[in-house]
Amino acid sequence: SPHQAYSSFPWNPPLNSPRLALKSAIYITSNSFWHWLIEDLASTIFSLSLDTESPILVADNPPRYVLDFLVTTGRDLIFLKGPVQVDSLIMVEKSHDSGWPHAKDILEVQNYAPFKSLHQKKEPSTRLYVSRRGSRRSPKNESEVESLFQSYNFAIHKLEDLDLLSEIKVLSDVSLFAGIHGAGFANKIWMPANGTILDIVDENYWTESIHRLATLNKHKYEFLPYDGASNGEVPLAQLEMKLQEITSL
Repeated sequence: SPHQAYSSFPWNPPLNSPRLALKSAIYITSNSFWHWLIEDLASTIFSLSLDTESPILVADNPPRYVLDFLVTTGRDLIFLKGPVQVDSLIMVEKSHDSGWPHAKDILEVQNYAPFKSLHQKKEPSTRLYVSRRGSRRSPKNESEVESLFQSYNFAIHKLEDLDLLSEIKVLSDVSLFAGIHGAGFANKIWMPANGTILDIVDENYWTESIHRLATLNKHKYEFLPYDGASNGEVPLAQLEMKLQEITSL
Protein backbone atom coordinates (compact mmCIF):
# COMPACT_ATOMS: atom_id res chain seq x y z
CA SER A 1 0.00 0.00 0.00
CA PRO A 2 1.13 3.65 -0.39
CA HIS A 3 1.14 3.97 3.40
CA GLN A 4 3.51 1.03 3.74
CA ALA A 5 5.75 2.30 0.95
CA TYR A 6 6.04 5.80 2.37
CA SER A 7 6.57 4.50 5.91
CA SER A 8 9.27 2.00 5.01
CA PHE A 9 12.26 2.00 7.32
CA PRO A 10 14.95 3.25 6.87
CA TRP A 11 14.12 4.88 3.51
CA ASN A 12 11.18 7.27 3.25
CA PRO A 13 10.52 8.47 -0.32
CA PRO A 14 9.38 12.10 -0.52
CA LEU A 15 5.66 12.69 -0.86
CA ASN A 16 6.34 15.17 -3.66
CA SER A 17 8.04 12.62 -5.93
CA PRO A 18 8.11 13.81 -9.57
CA ARG A 19 5.26 12.71 -11.83
CA LEU A 20 6.28 11.21 -15.16
CA ALA A 21 4.36 12.35 -18.23
CA LEU A 22 3.22 8.82 -19.08
CA LYS A 23 -0.22 7.31 -19.48
CA SER A 24 1.10 3.98 -18.21
CA ALA A 25 4.31 2.08 -17.52
CA ILE A 26 5.53 -1.42 -16.75
CA TYR A 27 7.93 -1.96 -13.85
CA ILE A 28 10.70 -4.55 -13.64
CA THR A 29 12.58 -5.37 -10.44
CA SER A 30 16.34 -5.51 -9.98
CA ASN A 31 16.11 -8.30 -7.43
CA SER A 32 18.88 -10.83 -6.74
CA PHE A 33 19.24 -13.41 -9.51
CA TRP A 34 17.23 -16.38 -8.16
CA HIS A 35 14.30 -14.24 -7.01
CA TRP A 36 14.36 -12.14 -10.19
CA LEU A 37 14.44 -15.08 -12.61
CA ILE A 38 12.17 -17.49 -10.75
CA GLU A 39 9.70 -15.14 -9.02
CA ASP A 40 9.69 -11.73 -10.73
CA LEU A 41 10.47 -12.07 -14.43
CA ALA A 42 7.30 -13.97 -15.42
CA SER A 43 5.15 -11.11 -14.13
CA THR A 44 7.00 -8.62 -16.31
CA ILE A 45 6.78 -10.84 -19.41
CA PHE A 46 3.05 -11.32 -18.82
CA SER A 47 2.62 -7.57 -18.41
CA LEU A 48 4.37 -6.99 -21.75
CA SER A 49 1.77 -9.23 -23.39
CA LEU A 50 -1.06 -7.21 -21.82
CA ASP A 51 0.33 -3.86 -22.94
CA THR A 52 2.31 -3.74 -26.17
CA GLU A 53 3.37 -0.08 -26.03
CA SER A 54 4.13 1.16 -22.50
CA PRO A 55 7.76 1.88 -21.59
CA ILE A 56 9.56 -0.05 -18.87
CA LEU A 57 10.61 1.54 -15.58
CA VAL A 58 13.79 0.14 -14.03
CA ALA A 59 16.13 1.23 -11.26
CA ASP A 60 19.24 3.07 -12.41
CA ASN A 61 22.30 0.83 -12.90
CA PRO A 62 20.48 -2.54 -12.68
CA PRO A 63 22.27 -5.91 -12.67
CA ARG A 64 23.63 -7.18 -15.95
CA TYR A 65 21.00 -9.92 -16.29
CA VAL A 66 18.23 -7.32 -16.08
CA LEU A 67 19.85 -5.31 -18.87
CA ASP A 68 20.27 -8.48 -20.94
CA PHE A 69 16.53 -9.08 -20.71
CA LEU A 70 15.58 -5.46 -21.38
CA VAL A 71 17.48 -5.48 -24.68
CA THR A 72 15.20 -8.25 -25.92
CA THR A 73 11.99 -6.29 -25.29
CA GLY A 74 12.51 -3.50 -27.81
CA ARG A 75 10.68 -1.14 -25.39
CA ASP A 76 11.58 2.39 -24.37
CA LEU A 77 13.41 2.26 -21.03
CA ILE A 78 13.28 4.80 -18.22
CA PHE A 79 16.02 4.46 -15.61
CA LEU A 80 15.06 5.82 -12.19
CA LYS A 81 17.29 7.24 -9.46
CA GLY A 82 14.41 7.52 -7.00
CA PRO A 83 10.64 7.29 -6.57
CA VAL A 84 8.31 8.69 -9.21
CA GLN A 85 4.55 8.89 -9.75
CA VAL A 86 2.76 7.57 -12.85
CA ASP A 87 -0.92 7.59 -13.79
CA SER A 88 -1.03 3.82 -14.33
CA LEU A 89 1.49 1.15 -13.38
CA ILE A 90 1.15 -2.34 -14.82
CA MET A 91 2.40 -5.06 -12.53
CA VAL A 92 1.40 -8.46 -11.18
CA GLU A 93 1.35 -8.73 -7.42
CA LYS A 94 3.02 -11.42 -5.36
CA SER A 95 0.65 -13.45 -3.26
CA HIS A 96 0.63 -16.00 -0.45
CA ASP A 97 2.95 -18.39 -2.33
CA SER A 98 5.73 -15.82 -2.81
CA GLY A 99 9.17 -17.35 -2.57
CA TRP A 100 8.21 -20.64 -4.24
CA PRO A 101 8.82 -21.52 -7.87
CA HIS A 102 5.45 -21.60 -9.62
CA ALA A 103 4.85 -23.86 -12.63
CA LYS A 104 2.96 -21.23 -14.63
CA ASP A 105 5.68 -18.64 -13.99
CA ILE A 106 8.40 -21.01 -15.19
CA LEU A 107 6.49 -21.73 -18.41
CA GLU A 108 5.96 -17.99 -18.98
CA VAL A 109 9.72 -17.39 -18.83
CA GLN A 110 10.68 -20.48 -20.85
CA ASN A 111 8.22 -19.63 -23.64
CA TYR A 112 9.29 -15.98 -23.98
CA ALA A 113 10.15 -15.90 -27.69
CA PRO A 114 13.69 -14.41 -27.50
CA PHE A 115 14.59 -17.07 -24.90
CA LYS A 116 12.86 -19.98 -26.58
CA SER A 117 14.67 -19.30 -29.87
CA LEU A 118 18.01 -20.04 -28.16
CA HIS A 119 17.12 -23.61 -27.16
CA GLN A 120 19.15 -26.32 -28.84
CA LYS A 121 17.18 -28.50 -31.22
CA LYS A 122 19.20 -31.66 -30.51
CA GLU A 123 19.39 -34.18 -27.71
CA PRO A 124 21.33 -32.60 -24.80
CA SER A 125 24.82 -34.01 -24.34
CA THR A 126 26.80 -31.65 -22.07
CA ARG A 127 27.76 -32.30 -18.46
CA LEU A 128 28.18 -29.03 -16.61
CA TYR A 129 29.71 -28.08 -13.27
CA VAL A 130 29.04 -24.51 -12.14
CA SER A 131 32.02 -23.10 -10.25
CA ARG A 132 31.69 -20.81 -7.23
CA ARG A 133 35.42 -20.25 -6.86
CA GLY A 134 36.12 -16.80 -5.45
CA SER A 135 32.66 -16.47 -3.85
CA ARG A 136 31.82 -16.42 -0.16
CA ARG A 137 30.30 -19.90 -0.16
CA SER A 138 32.98 -21.64 -2.20
CA PRO A 139 34.39 -24.79 -0.52
CA LYS A 140 38.08 -24.51 0.28
CA ASN A 141 38.87 -27.47 -1.98
CA GLU A 142 36.76 -26.39 -4.93
CA SER A 143 39.73 -26.50 -7.31
CA GLU A 144 40.05 -30.23 -6.50
CA VAL A 145 36.29 -30.63 -6.88
CA GLU A 146 36.51 -29.06 -10.36
CA SER A 147 39.36 -31.39 -11.34
CA LEU A 148 37.31 -34.39 -10.30
CA PHE A 149 34.34 -33.22 -12.36
CA GLN A 150 36.61 -32.62 -15.36
CA SER A 151 37.82 -36.23 -15.10
CA TYR A 152 34.17 -37.23 -15.61
CA ASN A 153 33.88 -35.04 -18.74
CA PHE A 154 32.09 -32.11 -17.11
CA ALA A 155 32.60 -28.65 -18.59
CA ILE A 156 33.42 -26.03 -15.93
CA HIS A 157 31.67 -22.64 -16.09
CA LYS A 158 31.32 -19.58 -13.92
CA LEU A 159 27.86 -18.56 -15.08
CA GLU A 160 28.19 -15.01 -13.75
CA ASP A 161 30.83 -14.46 -16.47
CA LEU A 162 28.20 -15.12 -19.15
CA ASP A 163 25.38 -12.85 -20.26
CA LEU A 164 21.83 -14.13 -19.76
CA LEU A 165 21.31 -15.21 -23.37
CA SER A 166 24.59 -17.15 -23.39
CA GLU A 167 23.56 -18.91 -20.17
CA ILE A 168 20.32 -20.01 -21.81
CA LYS A 169 22.15 -21.37 -24.85
CA VAL A 170 24.70 -23.26 -22.72
CA LEU A 171 22.12 -24.78 -20.36
CA SER A 172 19.81 -25.87 -23.18
CA ASP A 173 22.41 -28.52 -24.11
CA VAL A 174 22.98 -29.80 -20.55
CA SER A 175 21.87 -33.24 -19.40
CA LEU A 176 23.82 -33.30 -16.10
CA PHE A 177 24.05 -30.08 -14.05
CA ALA A 178 26.15 -29.99 -10.86
CA GLY A 179 27.31 -27.30 -8.49
CA ILE A 180 27.46 -25.94 -4.97
CA HIS A 181 23.99 -25.15 -3.60
CA GLY A 182 23.03 -21.60 -4.57
CA ALA A 183 21.35 -19.21 -6.97
CA GLY A 184 23.18 -20.54 -10.02
CA PHE A 185 20.77 -23.49 -10.03
CA ALA A 186 18.01 -21.11 -11.13
CA ASN A 187 19.47 -21.60 -14.62
CA LYS A 188 18.30 -25.20 -14.61
CA ILE A 189 14.97 -23.98 -16.02
CA TRP A 190 16.74 -23.83 -19.40
CA MET A 191 17.66 -27.55 -19.27
CA PRO A 192 15.55 -30.01 -21.26
CA ALA A 193 13.31 -32.31 -19.21
CA ASN A 194 14.66 -35.62 -17.81
CA GLY A 195 18.09 -34.23 -16.99
CA THR A 196 19.82 -34.72 -13.63
CA ILE A 197 20.80 -32.18 -10.97
CA LEU A 198 23.60 -32.78 -8.45
CA ASP A 199 23.24 -30.34 -5.56
CA ILE A 200 26.37 -30.23 -3.36
CA VAL A 201 25.13 -28.78 -0.10
CA ASP A 202 26.63 -27.49 3.11
CA GLU A 203 24.48 -29.21 5.75
CA ASN A 204 23.95 -25.84 7.48
CA TYR A 205 22.50 -24.17 4.38
CA TRP A 206 20.16 -26.48 2.53
CA THR A 207 16.96 -24.96 1.17
CA GLU A 208 14.18 -26.88 -0.56
CA SER A 209 13.82 -24.49 -3.50
CA ILE A 210 16.20 -26.33 -5.85
CA HIS A 211 14.46 -29.66 -5.22
CA ARG A 212 11.07 -28.04 -5.91
CA LEU A 213 12.35 -26.43 -9.09
CA ALA A 214 13.80 -29.77 -10.22
CA THR A 215 10.42 -31.42 -9.67
CA LEU A 216 8.60 -28.75 -11.69
CA ASN A 217 11.03 -29.19 -14.59
CA LYS A 218 10.96 -33.01 -14.49
CA HIS A 219 14.62 -33.26 -13.49
CA LYS A 220 16.05 -35.96 -11.24
CA TYR A 221 17.36 -34.39 -8.03
CA GLU A 222 20.56 -35.85 -6.55
CA PHE A 223 22.41 -34.38 -3.58
CA LEU A 224 25.64 -34.67 -1.62
CA PRO A 225 25.71 -32.92 1.78
CA TYR A 226 29.00 -32.13 3.52
CA ASP A 227 29.79 -31.21 7.12
CA GLY A 228 30.67 -27.85 8.57
CA ALA A 229 30.58 -24.37 7.07
CA SER A 230 29.92 -23.67 3.42
CA ASN A 231 33.61 -22.86 2.90
CA GLY A 232 34.63 -26.21 4.36
CA GLU A 233 35.78 -29.20 2.32
CA VAL A 234 33.67 -31.37 0.04
CA PRO A 235 34.50 -35.07 0.69
CA LEU A 236 36.10 -36.08 -2.60
CA ALA A 237 35.76 -39.84 -2.08
CA GLN A 238 32.03 -39.54 -1.49
CA LEU A 239 31.70 -37.14 -4.41
CA GLU A 240 33.42 -39.60 -6.74
CA MET A 241 31.07 -42.36 -5.64
CA LYS A 242 28.11 -40.10 -6.40
CA LEU A 243 29.58 -39.20 -9.81
CA GLN A 244 30.03 -42.86 -10.66
CA GLU A 245 26.40 -43.43 -9.73
CA ILE A 246 24.83 -40.58 -11.70
CA THR A 247 27.01 -40.90 -14.82
CA SER A 248 26.09 -44.56 -15.14
CA LEU A 249 22.32 -43.92 -15.08
